[in-house]
Amino acid sequence: MSRTFYTYAIYFTALSGILIFVQSIVYFAIGPRIFELATTPACVFLSLGVAFVNWLLMFVYFRYRNYQFALWVVVAVGVTNTLQAFSLLKILTTREITPFFALTSLLTVVAGIVFGVSLVVSRAKERYWIRLAGFSSFVVGLIGLTTIAWGLTSVDARVDGTIETLDKLQSFAQCITPIFFILNFLNERAAASHSVRDGSL
Repeated sequence: MSRTFYTYAIYFTALSGILIFVQSIVYFAIGPRIFELATTPACVFLSLGVAFVNWLLMFVYFRYRNYQFALWVVVAVGVTNTLQAFSLLKILTTREITPFFALTSLLTVVAGIVFGVSLVVSRAKERYWIRLAGFSSFVVGLIGLTTIAWGLTSVDARVDGTIETLDKLQSFAQCITPIFFILNFLNERAAASHSVRDGSL
């Protein structure tokens, strides 16, 4: 693939990671009140737009590398995240948590876990940074699944703030996965540059 593609992939992956990090800081500072901010709907749309471009670039990359498992899982990740984002926007309007939001949140977490697995057990694991991205996504998903399961089964955990703490931890942990993808794309871009130079000799 061309250096231009990898440059775009690096840019949008970094932008996605930065948005996640900023949102994590705000969430850590004010907790659930983040959903009361007037800017939250705009941030959801912005994050969704950047994520959509990122998923598209990831789809093209996995297709180019013929990572079929990861290819279709990233489609599932995009669909579940989009559904969750729109269900969250509805909550911001109605101020009521719906069963659909709970369902999409669970599906998003499960999709993230499967995505991590797809990067670790498939041909994608041949690339070191992608394999680490898979481990990272898997761990983040497990934290999210633990948070949901514990929140549903333990009133004490919800009351004493344990669930909120785990949710904040997961929010920050999500920033790690994009870093590994950026490092992979940097390596790929460097290799593409060497190929161009060698071909011109």
